[in-house]
Amino acid sequence: MKKRLWIAFWWGWSWWHVTPIDSLLEYYDRWLVASDKELSLFWFGWKKSLEEEYASRRDSVSFMPILNWKLRRWEWLLGLLKNCIDIWRLFIWTLQSVYYLLKYDISVVFCKWWYSALPLVLWAVILRKRILVHESDIHAWLVNKIAHFFADKTFVWFPDSLTPSDFVWQILSLHLETDFNQVLLEKPIDKKHILVLCWSQWSRHIFDELKSCLDSWSYDKQDYHFYVVCWLLNKNYLEVFSSYEQVTSFDYLDSQWLFDLYSQCSFAICRWSATILAELELFWIHKIIIPLPSHDQPLNWAYYVSEYWDVCLPQNFLSQLWQMLLNLTDKREGFVSSSHWISQVLETIRSFLR
Repeated sequence: MKKRLWIAFWWGWSWWHVTPIDSLLEYYDRWLVASDKELSLFWFGWKKSLEEEYASRRDSVSFMPILNWKLRRWEWLLGLLKNCIDIWRLFIWTLQSVYYLLKYDISVVFCKWWYSALPLVLWAVILRKRILVHESDIHAWLVNKIAHFFADKTFVWFPDSLTPSDFVWQILSLHLETDFNQVLLEKPIDKKHILVLCWSQWSRHIFDELKSCLDSWSYDKQDYHFYVVCWLLNKNYLEVFSSYEQVTSFDYLDSQWLFDLYSQCSFAICRWSATILAELELFWIHKIIIPLPSHDQPLNWAYYVSEYWDVCLPQNFLSQLWQMLLNLTDKREGFVSSSHWISQVLETIRSFLR
């Protein structure tokens, strides 16, 4: 008779926060075929969200809607007011947490980050459930610091972000596993193919500067081609970039489409998201990393600049973007990459549940 295991996953908010959980769930689906266990998988998040959309694509996953809340530490008066309003949300979500844990007899809670995970983690501690944590950033987020203190096992991408822990690198999509030697051989070399992969939020300055660069172009335009992913909050830039023959723009791309672009491009303009940086590095893509001036994750990009020859461009120096693009060199001449570790990371996390 198969053993049943009930697992709750928590991570959400934006595309690069959702896809690692989806990748882990996909790996569980494959593993179940040859397993001696039956799994009931639950994905916690708020209604009409991206995580609910992804969970609905999998028959093996039940989506658990909860009432979201957030602790705002960087906003003063307005943040304090919003925190006070959110107290009732926290109270209701606390009740929801214990209700779901008891009703479905959940055995394991997997936590990435986000404030809404905290009540679920704390009730899991009280009810003596197993807790797994994965930290993607160098500077661990507050919820993961708390969850790590009670966790049965903590996994990290950047060494020493949480100690003690197991170093497993980043959780990436299984779609990225491929024959990288063949991909690199097929990358176009007739021109510089540059991927502009920023966020839906806080990226208008980058798009505006890129437009300025294109307007003041003084080099052979045939030597460059840009692939710009605007995302859903910047759809107005689709029309802006459509007037440039050396630009192909997209409003939204799923994992497979991004994989195709990674295969085409050798250079990228991006933010410092840990998942974005790891995916780009997997394809030997030389990156111009533009961090947010006031964010609390400055060390992600610093690590890539130090370890992988990438360059950082502070947002208040965006006028230097074009000169940096001219100076980029192809990283394929100095690196050896492989994608086999993607399954190894997922298997390491999954194997803890044996």
